[in-house]
Amino acid sequence: MAEEKTETTKPGTITIRKDALWKYSTFALVGILVLGVIFFVLPDKSPTGAVIGAPSQQPNAPPTQQIQIDLSELEDAPSLGDPDAPVVMLEFSDYACPFCNKHHQQTQPLLDQNYIDNGQLRIIFLNFISVGSAEISSAPKCARELGGDDAFWKYHDALYDTIHIQKERPPSVASFERMAVESGVDGNAFMTCLNSGKYIQEVNSETALGRSLGVTGTPGFLVGNEANGFSLLSGAQPFSAFKAIIDAELAA
Repeated sequence: MAEEKTETTKPGTITIRKDALWKYSTFALVGILVLGVIFFVLPDKSPTGAVIGAPSQQPNAPPTQQIQIDLSELEDAPSLGDPDAPVVMLEFSDYACPFCNKHHQQTQPLLDQNYIDNGQLRIIFLNFISVGSAEISSAPKCARELGGDDAFWKYHDALYDTIHIQKERPPSVASFERMAVESGVDGNAFMTCLNSGKYIQEVNSETALGRSLGVTGTPGFLVGNEANGFSLLSGAQPFSAFKAIIDAELAA
């Protein structure tokens, strides 16, 4: 009778039989091969290879959402450009916002040169309070009341310069009056208007309008026309972003 072989173990140790070890090794090898097929052989399911969840739209591509706006409700708002321009841009800005100032200093001149001066674009300026105050944003409205649109735009430019170049945050009372005089209006009459707070509610209403149209911060822009709708642009976008939308509207 053949002698039965047994494996003895010391107390506290674990013994694995050789046939079991081969089974475990085989399973592990198969698992590694399967993982290799999944990660290195199967084709990428994403057409671009982009990270899942990453935006598919290029930064400067025209937004696809079209928002309907009745421009007749904004007839009294200050604007630049031909009233009959084929493309209209609503600009929602806050004078105290550094990104609004960046747009004002860098992108606005290019819009002027390429589209406003030749009658293709009209810009309607509206307030949207994000980091500043309705009191500060009321100042150009008082200048407009006393001196018309020309005084408004002069004060508009001066207010950006005073806050962001001269670093007066907020501007002093003397600076508010100085900007008024430089804009061509009576300083005392201007200060009476500003101290009355008569335009604060109007500024707040413009902010509410912006929110209703999808603006969530400053600067915010809606570009288009009543026939085709408006596209929303958020932030201090490069000139190319505006150009893409404007050119598409002009070609439509």
